[in-house]
Amino acid sequence: MGFSDRLLDPLLKRGVGVAADLLDKHFVKAVEKREASGDSDDNIEGRVLAIVTLTAFVFFVFYGLVQYTLRHVVTTLALIETPATAVQISAAHPDEESNVKLDDKGAEAQAFLGGSLPKLTVVNTKPITSKIRTTIKHITSQTGWTARWRGMGYGFIYSVAFSLLANSLAAITPDLPGVSIVTVLLATVIMAPIHMVWTHATIGLGVNSWRARWTPAKGLDCYKNLAIPALVYEGVQILVAYMAVCMVMLVPPTVLNGAEATPSQKAWAVVRLVGGVLLLAAAGIFVILPAHTQLVRVEASMLSDDEETIVPFDRTFGGKVVPKVLGGSGAIGFMDAWRSFNREARVRVIKLYLKIFVISVALFLLFVHVIGLEIHLLSKHSVGEVVKSVRERAL
Repeated sequence: MGFSDRLLDPLLKRGVGVAADLLDKHFVKAVEKREASGDSDDNIEGRVLAIVTLTAFVFFVFYGLVQYTLRHVVTTLALIETPATAVQISAAHPDEESNVKLDDKGAEAQAFLGGSLPKLTVVNTKPITSKIRTTIKHITSQTGWTARWRGMGYGFIYSVAFSLLANSLAAITPDLPGVSIVTVLLATVIMAPIHMVWTHATIGLGVNSWRARWTPAKGLDCYKNLAIPALVYEGVQILVAYMAVCMVMLVPPTVLNGAEATPSQKAWAVVRLVGGVLLLAAAGIFVILPAHTQLVRVEASMLSDDEETIVPFDRTFGGKVVPKVLGGSGAIGFMDAWRSFNREARVRVIKLYLKIFVISVALFLLFVHVIGLEIHLLSKHSVGEVVKSVRERAL
């Protein structure tokens, strides 16, 4: 689970609870209105329910695919990309040549080149992952249209394996405070090699066999390199998630949806909510983002030497990685993984997360309006009545 999911899940659950209370009040009024008019739930058209259910299913599938592309594929590539540099050779301008003092070897080279020295210019190319559109266009041109969901099969394997292991550990451990957190952290460390393979399948151009993909995940050295990054990343996610819960719990539900709350209480609740959101955003940028970056870059440094990456990637991390043949670990260190991620790359990733957030909100609002429009055009009942009917039939 990505850190943005961990941040939003507690807020989403609390928001759903508040929304449910508001909808229940609306449902009571709708039921009273129907009873007064002699109408009933059975009169809600089956075709409307079918259309709404189908629309919701299509949306959730589409939304999940978009989120995987943006939150995993594009983000992972942005965390490992090293912008390529190019050297341009051109003839020097006469004015520039006159200002250059040449030694004997330089004069000899100038004479050999016909009296004109070449001008070398180092050009830093724009990162591929600077824009979501260019990233998707690049990866699809390399491996086809399915590149939008690179590594999804390995992600499914990791999710299922992690859930089974975490649930198994929770079943055999005593029900004591904090034990559930320990089991999740333990499952994260045990499943770290599978998560690494998932990352490799996302950033690599492909291997010849299934066995070759799992080769880097073998041995104790793999756990030695991945244990700390995986533990820190999962730990800070849990910490920030609990922070989110505490922030939301500071605002009583009665203040948000109760008529008894005074204007000053509602204003103070809004201030606390805004402060909590800002605090969580700061925690995401300054705590979780570094931990996420460290994990992904350590995993990327363990990619097989014979496999190319789909975006430019400096395997040496500026000379910080010592190959195994020279006595090194073959992977970048935990702290060096963040230090080698320069300021320009950090700003680029933060902008990427903001874009993903805006796209996610826009898709959700689009879904809500589409559902409302369908009910308005196809049904004689209110939106609340149709939603209530769908919820009752689903239960």
